[in-house]
Amino acid sequence: MLLERRILENIALDMVSRRVFTRAGYPASADIPEDDAALLQRLMPQMRALLAPAIALGEIVAHASALDKVILDNTMEINSVSLARTMRGTTQITLYAATIGNEIERMATQCSNDGKHREALLWDSFGSEAAEALARHVSLVVRQRASTAGHKTTMRYSPGYGDLALEFNATILDLLDAGEIGIATNDAGLLLPRKSTTGLIGWIHGR
Repeated sequence: MLLERRILENIALDMVSRRVFTRAGYPASADIPEDDAALLQRLMPQMRALLAPAIALGEIVAHASALDKVILDNTMEINSVSLARTMRGTTQITLYAATIGNEIERMATQCSNDGKHREALLWDSFGSEAAEALARHVSLVVRQRASTAGHKTTMRYSPGYGDLALEFNATILDLLDAGEIGIATNDAGLLLPRKSTTGLIGWIHGR
């Protein structure tokens, strides 16, 4: 069904301290308390060392049908008005699943259990920002690949957005065999590890 499936690993993520603090709830223009800034600076080398980013992705022939469906490989229907609107004009779609691994979440949980709540918040915020940085990397990789083929791309669209059900996470993981990079779902369709993302990016002919 997929035109091509690829696994990307050993990915360097651009982690910016200010973005981590924004994830932790600091307003974008606020001064960061010196103690918190020093704590994150001390933790960052360990945080970076424990990142294990990996991506599974692949392209599939697709088109938006009418106003409420996207058809994959002429066989699989996705019933979603918001996805069909986003994917209007596409000729194929990149499916992806990405994770930073388990270790960041494990450290956040460990710090919380030990009563180190400031550290737990920073570990969790770092993980959230790393997961988003990895998703931005996916968008860049797909955009460059599509441009080479004379296409532009849509925004990333993930299960849970609009009316696209969370349960579609499991379908993406199955199509990509994303268990190979350690991603699964629970009964509610949520991704495990928690700092993981999935999504669809449409290809539209013309730059």
